[in-house]
Amino acid sequence: MADKSAKPPTPTAPSKGNVYLRTKKNLATKAAGSKLVKKALPDEAKQLLKWLRIICERTNQPKRSEIVEKNLFKLVAKAMVLSDEKLVTLNEFLVADDSLRKSFDLLYDLYDYYGHPEKVKNARPKFERIVALLREVESILDGIFRPHLQPKSMGRIKSIFDSLADIDWIMGVYLCPDINDELFELVNALSKYTQFHYN
Repeated sequence: MADKSAKPPTPTAPSKGNVYLRTKKNLATKAAGSKLVKKALPDEAKQLLKWLRIICERTNQPKRSEIVEKNLFKLVAKAMVLSDEKLVTLNEFLVADDSLRKSFDLLYDLYDYYGHPEKVKNARPKFERIVALLREVESILDGIFRPHLQPKSMGRIKSIFDSLADIDWIMGVYLCPDINDELFELVNALSKYTQFHYN
């Protein structure tokens, strides 16, 4: 049972190298299908998706994580192909990564409010800021991918962020009384992501 009084520790930066380069290396000799993307993702990314999936299941919304994973894997595969063809650069994605990290940091900080429903409700402006940051990520990714992808593929970006940038769902997670352990693990996974530095 996770100790609610103890916030997840801030982890030290992993020593295996950055997420992008490790994923790209794993995919370099394979066809970049979504199943292979899933297999090739670094453990840190897999853990984040794992706990997101568990949170969705525990809050009776398993379809939400299924939508995120299905579309995310396909977009990562396309991003790798575009990168290999020199059509996009890592620096373009780092602009979106900054807003993503800020949203993760806020979600991590708000773990202090879990178990205190009134604090969660009064923190709505902070949750609104998280949603705004996620929508910023969506907008940046849309600009990166739009010149290169068909409308169907572009719809994958919208599907991901319609699922994640949902303030009622996010606040509902923090108000759910029975997922302390799972939320602890999720925010810890978010924190580990923010330790990566791509350059």
